[in-house]
Amino acid sequence: MGRLFTLFLLAGLSVGPALAAQGYTSRMNILKNRQRQELKALKLKQQYAKESLKNGQLTHAARLQLKHQLKSEERKLRERQRDMREELKDRNQLLKLGLNQLH
Repeated sequence: MGRLFTLFLLAGLSVGPALAAQGYTSRMNILKNRQRQELKALKLKQQYAKESLKNGQLTHAARLQLKHQLKSEERKLRERQRDMREELKDRNQLLKLGLNQLH
């Protein structure tokens, strides 16, 4: 009984890093797909805002403010997405480190 438990434990520890790496790639793909959708939504919002600028009903100052706001939103989105990717990479490295220390 003890040998069987030890065998299963060793098998689980040897498979653990491979499963962790597989989970990381799928989580990264899911994250990247979600980020692509967010970026597409932002680009569509920007396109509609630029079309509204062409109507000419806004003052010059309002037009500049809107352009600045659109660029600021894009910068914030890209920064937030980069931070999320880095956080996922860091979590994966910690997970790998934890699994390697078990061996």
